[in-house]
Amino acid sequence: MRGATGYTAKANNYAEQTCHRAMTTTAHTLQLQRRMRFVWVCSIALAAAAGCAGALEQPERFGNRPDAGSCDDFDVVVDVFDAKCSASICHDPDEPAGELDLVTDGVEARLFDVASSCSARPLIDSANIDNSFLLEKLGGAPECGDPMPLAAAPLTAQEIGCVRSWAEGL
Repeated sequence: MRGATGYTAKANNYAEQTCHRAMTTTAHTLQLQRRMRFVWVCSIALAAAAGCAGALEQPERFGNRPDAGSCDDFDVVVDVFDAKCSASICHDPDEPAGELDLVTDGVEARLFDVASSCSARPLIDSANIDNSFLLEKLGGAPECGDPMPLAAAPLTAQEIGCVRSWAEGL
């Protein structure tokens, strides 16, 4: 009997150790799951708090131009004509393409009610802005010639809107 009791004691001891390990592992797993859940909840809360920045106070600092309704801080001659149309051999004062200088003073006189070099339509039609050939060239599908600016990225809808607003305001 004594041998059986020793065997039973060993088996009980082994069972207790196994049970203790299982409980410790389960407790450790539960603790790890709680920590992961806490990190996950904190991550979601942080993402929700920082998720939408809302409107920028100064979008022009980040390359965003105002929309067509708010072109007050947008200088068409500087921000469009000078920056995007006078590059290298295009519409600079030295040898302007299409004989159209868009840089020097008096741009308005060279655009308003002046016929295009490839169309009978005025570059900017003061009587009907929608008939302006310049806006068609900037919009990407002109009846003649290439869309402008030729060697640069197309103007954004906001920039074209500001050119239209500029023309309507003159």
